[in-house]
Amino acid sequence: MLIFYQKHKEAIILFSIAFLSRLFVLPFANNVEADATSRIFISEELLHNLRIIKSGHWPSLPFYFNALFIYIFQDRVIGPKILTLLCGSICILPFYGFTKNIFNKQGAFYASLVFTFSAVIFRNSFQPLAEIFYTCFACISLYYISVGLIQQNNKIKYGLLAGLFMTIAAGARFEAWTLILFFSMTLILLKEWRLLFSFGSASLVFPVFWMYGSYTELGDPFYSLHSVERWNYEIEGHNDSIDKTELIRRTLYFPMSWLINITPLAALVIITSVFKCIIRKTLSKYQTGLLLITLTVFGMFIFKSINGSLFMSHRFTVSLILFTAPFFALFFNNLQHFKRKQIISVVIILLMLPFSFVWEKVPVARLFFWQPRIKNAIQLNIYSSYEQTRAIPLLTDATTLSDLKAVNDNLKAGDGLIIDFIDWERSYFIAEGAKIPFNHLFIQLGAAHSKLSFKSIEQIAKNNPNGILILKDFSNLSLSTRLSANKLSIDSIPGLFLLTPVRTNKLIRIFRYHYLPQLNFTKLNEEHQEPLYLQVKGVQYFEDCIRKDVNWFINVVQQAHENKISVDSCITLNAMYMIEQEKEKQK
Repeated sequence: MLIFYQKHKEAIILFSIAFLSRLFVLPFANNVEADATSRIFISEELLHNLRIIKSGHWPSLPFYFNALFIYIFQDRVIGPKILTLLCGSICILPFYGFTKNIFNKQGAFYASLVFTFSAVIFRNSFQPLAEIFYTCFACISLYYISVGLIQQNNKIKYGLLAGLFMTIAAGARFEAWTLILFFSMTLILLKEWRLLFSFGSASLVFPVFWMYGSYTELGDPFYSLHSVERWNYEIEGHNDSIDKTELIRRTLYFPMSWLINITPLAALVIITSVFKCIIRKTLSKYQTGLLLITLTVFGMFIFKSINGSLFMSHRFTVSLILFTAPFFALFFNNLQHFKRKQIISVVIILLMLPFSFVWEKVPVARLFFWQPRIKNAIQLNIYSSYEQTRAIPLLTDATTLSDLKAVNDNLKAGDGLIIDFIDWERSYFIAEGAKIPFNHLFIQLGAAHSKLSFKSIEQIAKNNPNGILILKDFSNLSLSTRLSANKLSIDSIPGLFLLTPVRTNKLIRIFRYHYLPQLNFTKLNEEHQEPLYLQVKGVQYFEDCIRKDVNWFINVVQQAHENKISVDSCITLNAMYMIEQEKEKQK
């Protein structure tokens, strides 16, 4: 045992740090990603209908792993979270091995800690998405490629292993499909023919399987890629309104995201170390190959962000961190001032997680006061998504936990759950945590061009005549209802819902419902009965509007800075002003 520890001491220490730090945070971390909840429901459905998924919107392999962990833990919240935490912890091992093989042992240790504590890697270790699953297997593939490169024997064996793990990564994220191409092109440049043939053959297994399944089942071998574009363009309306400021914003988004998630200090070390090695011509051919892949991936992300085919979300930056963090090891190419470099590295690593909670307070945009478009683009990037960079994913509205408790306290066996669109975080968090089978609930989509799903609501109500209904004031669904006393009708749905109030939280109203499909709203006696609630545009309504409108929010933040008051207070003052404006209009 002691011999094993001495041989693998660095790897054991790195894994222990990565795993224990995540395990400590686990009780406080929330799933705040709507896509993660959707993936969990697909995985839960797979447990009840086990089959081979050959086509769809997302590649299928993470669904099987999620389903396994849901079965093991008998909990759709905990099971997938544990799986993602393990992937987030394990990937530091192959990352360390790869960096040690291609760069140097001393630098690999600290580069691995920069990688594992970068905000996007740490944060997504608690989100049951596909990013960390893909990153874990891509890291293993990178490790075996590096072993195949530095060893003269068994290249076919290591190429097959690298390809096997890359095809698993390709079964999680489409980024891996492009990596197969980039790695293959690099191996061609390096004239590693045996490694190229074995890697290419094994890595294409899932992409070929998925394209064939998509073609036979849906008539389009690239259905998944096209469906992502349709969602971005047609449903989300991602390209509905593009001006010069928006183009600048998209161009800057992923470089900014990389800088934020790896921190400016680590970025400075990486960039200066790379430039020094380029000037001194000390980059090895393998390091040069990795640098070319890194620059290509950066360029691909920026291009796809500009054309709108890649949605601007910080979680996609895991690929950029994966390929740039190894270059931190170049800092230790020269062992002069080794202790000083160690201290600098430790300080950077210790500051990474705290930095993720405060970075948006740095007034970077003010540096571009002479370029209003750039300034506005930077502010848009900051205020539209800064909460996505928090190293620990926390609910933006803590009262959501109380909403979920109210739902679970009032759910009964056989109940249905109909959830209006509140926002992408709260609606899906409540759905995931609700103690109810996945096929007993419905969530209204909230994309820009989403249509109200009256048929799905009616189906849930028919199958589950009793249950919980959650409405948000002034939502599209709420505005499609009519209320008389405790009787609610919804457009295009026959019958009535008898409502009993459960909880009101700001604009969110939770009811128990009893569905009566035969009653007709127009035949009821409506003699000025007092309704359960009145939709009034109060302070909370306008505060919600301000926070959701990025441009409006930025203006309020600027007002807060100019008047030296808190942003929350300034939002409230603006909301009160809007109420006065509404009163003036009514006069």
